[in-house]
Amino acid sequence: MRTLAEGTLAPPVPPWLILVQGIAAVVVAVVQLTQPGVDNLLAMLALLGGYWLLGGILELVDLAVHRQRWAWRLAGAAAGIAAGAVVLREPLWSTLIVPPLLTPAMGWSGLAVGAVYLVRMLAGGGPGALVLGTQSLVLGVMLLYAAPEVIVWGGAAVTGLGGLAALVVAMRVRLTDAVEQARRSRQLAG
Repeated sequence: MRTLAEGTLAPPVPPWLILVQGIAAVVVAVVQLTQPGVDNLLAMLALLGGYWLLGGILELVDLAVHRQRWAWRLAGAAAGIAAGAVVLREPLWSTLIVPPLLTPAMGWSGLAVGAVYLVRMLAGGGPGALVLGTQSLVLGVMLLYAAPEVIVWGGAAVTGLGGLAALVVAMRVRLTDAVEQARRSRQLAG
């Protein structure tokens, strides 16, 4: 019987997915930091909605490519797509309800995305799940409890740092995979 300690219950988050989400997070941070005006909170929520939607779509692509342990990928896809749909479904409607309703809804969505990734990490999902989950969890807490100014600038900082961390993890996982493949090839060759 396989256990959580052996790390075999969840598939690792693939390096390409970590890389794409890392790039997207850095782009979100750069756009947010260069976005002038009073609509910063709305821009941040729209960008986060798009970021989480992209993550959900990428999880669906990963599910189509790798069918093993599909429940983890489907849970990640559902959480990401739901988080993106909260804001992107009705963008004009969202301008009217940003502070009282949309910000907490996005916060809870961020917590859901983060929780799915962190549980996946505990079940063997690898360092990519840790980075992406921690980033979403921190953003979710920030959206639920922080003032709008903190959400805007702190969210940009968390997104940027999380994106950079995801890029480093993606490269490291890819390098580790390449070294492992080379080692296996040498063992098979003789």
